[in-house]
Order: sequence, then C-alpha cells, then structure tokens
Amino acid sequence: MELNSATKQKVDDYFLLCEKRIEANSLTKEQMVDFVVSTEFSEWNDMFLYVVNTLKRNYREFIPAAVNIQQHKRYVERFLEDRPEFSRFLKRIQSLLMVWQEKILVVDDDNMLAGLVAAILEDEGAVETAANGDEGLKKIGGKYFAAIVTDVDMPIMDGIEFYKKAVEIYPNMKDRFLFFTSAVGEKRIAFFNKNNLKYLTKPSPIDDIKRAVFEYVQ
Repeated sequence: MELNSATKQKVDDYFLLCEKRIEANSLTKEQMVDFVVSTEFSEWNDMFLYVVNTLKRNYREFIPAAVNIQQHKRYVERFLEDRPEFSRFLKRIQSLLMVWQEKILVVDDDNMLAGLVAAILEDEGAVETAANGDEGLKKIGGKYFAAIVTDVDMPIMDGIEFYKKAVEIYPNMKDRFLFFTSAVGEKRIAFFNKNNLKYLTKPSPIDDIKRAVFEYVQ
C-alpha cells in the first residue's frame, strides 16, 4: 500500500519544513507535535481502513499488524493526554476510527463498582462485565480478552477459583489477570507472588488502574 502523490507531496513538504526549522533552531514543541501528528496519520482515511479491515478479515496473520497500528495510535494519544497544551492535536487523533479494539473483562459482584471500572477502562478497549467467577468463566469461553480485571471475594465462584479454572482450561490466560481487591492478607499476597500475578487494592487511583490494564493490552 503506497501513499498517493498528493499525500506523499504533503508529507515530504512537512519533513522539509521541519528540517529547515531544526537547522534554524526555531522548531517549537507545538510545531513538532503538529509535525508528528500530521505525518504519522496522513493516510488514515476510508481507503486505509478498508484495506486494513479487508486484510485482517481474510488473512489472520495480518491481525498482529492491525493490533500494532492501533497500539501505536494509543501510545501517541496517551502522550498527548498528559499534556493539556496539545489538546487540539489529541482531538484530531481521537477522531480517527479504530482499526482494532481489544476486549477487557471486569469481574465483580458489586455492579456499581464494576460499572465504574468499566467506564475508567473504556478508552483502552471494549469492556464487558461479569458478576462472579462462574459468569466470567463462561465469558472467556466464547471470546478473547486481552485483560481480565477481577475481584477476589465474590459469591458462587471467587476470583482465585476463577483464575485457577481459567488457566486450567486456557493456560495462556495466566498472564492476563489483574486482581482488584479490598482484602489483601499474607496468604493472598503469597498466592499472587507465587503465580507472578499483579494486583491492586481497593480503592486505587484511576491512573493506576488504567496504567495496569494498559500494560496488558499494549
């Protein structure tokens, strides 16, 4: 897939302008961000999306490429999110359609808390919820989830049992669990450490939750 002549010329002009400003020591931070955004996403249009969607639908080996494209876009977004002075560039990138969306599962018997965590994570992927480990086990049986955020103390099936049964059936899921719990005793910590599992305590700052899940979906 190649850039059309008009887009290629526009990108070349951006590079030339940027080079001249660097040589003149006059390139501002805002101009640099504008340059990066304009060149990085110059071809992110309907035709680009059509080609990517066709390839990932017909050739499964192309799916990792689509994932990487979307992850790169998200990296740039996260960089700009921490810099309010560049908000207009962030809006430009956020307006672009996705080429891939990871799925995230939140398992908690507190519906209000599960909804809150889901809202916090909606920028990182498509979030689904389950009320206990049994429901969670049924969910992961039908879909691929890049990250599973689960409470520990739940009725019917708790988070630890959910984890054990999940990895028994799907061994590759062992590195996708993030435990989110208010009760962290020595025995529980020992289990997390033994299995190299990550956990957060309730309550945790929003940024900590997003950062932890982002490590799974990146």
